[in-house]
Amino acid sequence: TYKPTTATSRFAWFLLRSNVAVYGGFAGTETNLAQRNWIAHPTVLSGDIGSVGVATDNCYHVVACVSNTVGAVLDGFTIRDGYANGPNHGTGGGGGNSTSPDAVMSGINHGTGAGLLNFRAAAWVRRCVFTNHYAGKGGGAYNMCSTNIGGSALNPVPVFEDVTFAGNHATARGGGVSDDTWTHPRFVNCRFLGNTCDAKGGGLYNDFSCSPSFTNCLFAGNYALQAAALGNDGSSSPLLVNCVFFDNEAWDQGAAVYNGSHGVGAAGNNPVLINCVLWSNRVTTAGPADFTTWHDNDPQATHSIVESSWPGAGNLTNHPLLDAGFRPAAGSPCVDAGTNVAGLASDLDGVPRPLDGDDNGL
Repeated sequence: TYKPTTATSRFAWFLLRSNVAVYGGFAGTETNLAQRNWIAHPTVLSGDIGSVGVATDNCYHVVACVSNTVGAVLDGFTIRDGYANGPNHGTGGGGGNSTSPDAVMSGINHGTGAGLLNFRAAAWVRRCVFTNHYAGKGGGAYNMCSTNIGGSALNPVPVFEDVTFAGNHATARGGGVSDDTWTHPRFVNCRFLGNTCDAKGGGLYNDFSCSPSFTNCLFAGNYALQAAALGNDGSSSPLLVNCVFFDNEAWDQGAAVYNGSHGVGAAGNNPVLINCVLWSNRVTTAGPADFTTWHDNDPQATHSIVESSWPGAGNLTNHPLLDAGFRPAAGSPCVDAGTNVAGLASDLDGVPRPLDGDDNGL
């Protein structure tokens, strides 16, 4: 286990550098990268400084990627025990939620990104686990990568591949992850498991025109007041392909996919779901579980199983018959019911796709 400091400054963190790749998962006998096993030999980066086991004196961020850093790679680590309840060096006041893009972009908020802080920069994160983090916003990770109001095609893009966000908490937004201000991360083969938020976005929350892409991702067992798994506000329209939403619970509404408010005259929150499963999601009170749609938002789902039903080509309401690993079991209506997506080579388990699931030649 490695910590950012042997002292007690909560402003200490592991700082990623441009064009530097950092690798974990070694036993110590390897002679090349291919021999390491990050699951069998976890390398832990912990923010548990100060009094061991006391969370409230931990580092505000365990890992940070800031100040126009480019080409940084974090690969093969367990990142844990960040506690982001610090001061906001921007203009948005304290806490984890800011009210405008200007406030969000004006300076680092140490109430965000307890596990990973991407601020005006973006890291490529692979084969990592983020767990046991606490923040106002973005418990596991916080992504604010824009360098200008309105965004730009030149803005850095965070990438998360084979990453698990499990058991993280936020008081305001995004227990697992929070994305802000024209930031469009790519999540491939990621798992959002058992994350919680006191307000919106147990698994992940998007705001101020953030439209990430999700491929082969699993949202399971997350909880929030609203948007237990995925929350979209402020003209955020993610793309989700081959994703599963299972057993997420919201107290109020939107256990699976929540689409809330946006600016007057601005685009809606219009996520697109392809080949997805939304099942066993629930609301403690009486609101909708699978999709919550305010105002003129227009979420689209096709070739998906939605328990509460949703219009769209190829959609079903049949029980998906998933096994314990969230794979279609024998007789599942998911088998051969999806549509082929260009560029998709494998699924969450690494099985090649597309695949003839019932060997009937179709």
